[in-house]
Amino acid sequence: MDSNALLARLESVTARLEAVARKQGGGGDDDEVPPYVTDWQTMMNTDVAEFNAICEKVACKHLTPLVNKAYQNVADLLAATAACKKPKNQKDVIDFLKPAVDVIKDAEQVKRKRSKKADKHNAAFYESIVGISWVSMSPPYGLPLEHIKAQADAAQFHLNKILKTAKDLSGDEKTNQQAFCKSLKKCMEAQVGFVKNYFKTGLSWNPKGGELSEYSPGNAPAAAAKAAAPAPAAEPAPAKKAPAKKKAAGGGAAAIFGELKKKAAGGDSAATGMKKVTRDMKNKYKDPKERSGKVVMKAKKAAVKKPSKPPSQTNRGGSWMIENYYEPEVVEVTDKITTKQNAYIANCSNCTLVVKQKVKAITIDSCQKARVFINGVLATVELVNCKSVTVVLQKAVPAIQLDKCSSPRIIVTKDAVSPLPKIISSNITAGNIEIPGKTDNDDPVEIPLPEQFETKIDLTGNSSTAPVEHG
Repeated sequence: MDSNALLARLESVTARLEAVARKQGGGGDDDEVPPYVTDWQTMMNTDVAEFNAICEKVACKHLTPLVNKAYQNVADLLAATAACKKPKNQKDVIDFLKPAVDVIKDAEQVKRKRSKKADKHNAAFYESIVGISWVSMSPPYGLPLEHIKAQADAAQFHLNKILKTAKDLSGDEKTNQQAFCKSLKKCMEAQVGFVKNYFKTGLSWNPKGGELSEYSPGNAPAAAAKAAAPAPAAEPAPAKKAPAKKKAAGGGAAAIFGELKKKAAGGDSAATGMKKVTRDMKNKYKDPKERSGKVVMKAKKAAVKKPSKPPSQTNRGGSWMIENYYEPEVVEVTDKITTKQNAYIANCSNCTLVVKQKVKAITIDSCQKARVFINGVLATVELVNCKSVTVVLQKAVPAIQLDKCSSPRIIVTKDAVSPLPKIISSNITAGNIEIPGKTDNDDPVEIPLPEQFETKIDLTGNSSTAPVEHG
């Protein structure tokens, strides 16, 4: 590690220690820099600086201004989260990230330009820089940690090709190619660790801060006005005096019914307006079918809330967002999606969605009573916060992940059994997997997913966990 990198890390540790000291009463004010801002800057001064240095040696000098621009834009946004409250409109965040969005577009253009020396390098860089868009993600529109992990895997795909080609090289050229792969991988791993430590489910903001639209890097907006002191409590209204109790009139039950009869003619008692019950009103004189006490109620369909926003399919960097579809017959996911992009299906209900193209990964988030037909993925299919969602696998899927789902159903067709998907589940109820029978004439086999587990421990500290078997 060179002296500049070591100095940057020492400055980061010093800032963290000072922040801890201030929290414990060691002085300072409330405006200290959050640790995540310092850690991101440290990453830029070390890992990113190392990547820039190696780009000079492998004909990738054109990537240096792009990576600096994108990382600095994110650094500015992280600093803004400490000074601003969460924007009501997500457009404010997108507008703030315009430099990073421009870098992603430029990286895509660079990737399309064929270059014998840096073709795979540009492709790996593009996948890595798409990962930086984790800062704009939060449920139900994506999980930052899952996004940055997926992009790290996508970048590694191209880095492996570079390493394979480098085996036939020798001397400094081979060393530099290997260093490029190691450096870019190191940047991605640093981002994964950063997001895992601070922002698994999205950025955190300062509820007492100013507006992001008024913020400019290095010049924080005026903080939001402090909450006004609560108005003095109004003096309680004087309690009304309880009316004096009247002396109970004598006569018992006869006197009570006499009073009701007298008031029924136009008094102010509860008996006012009472009508005489005639023979046809009496239940005992009605037809037996009419006086049946059975009450029949029509079955009500479970209410599904209609989305407040219109349905849409939009391309956001490396992901296509398919959201807010409600009760159409069939929705076909755009044919513009490719195997290098993810499909994120969110907030859809009472509908059928068809993904005809093979894609990199699919996430189904906060959907109800939806059916999703999948024609194969390269990575995983994930269901999160879903109710009564059916997924039909028409081609092979490596893995399926279920989390916080009620009544999920996975149907594996004959064309998707080689290999059968690996299934990871947590916090689910009434989940079922359906696989084809042994022959064409056999019925499908339905396998319930376990909901209860039994853990056995012993005095040596060992433990074993297995699903509970009933009956």
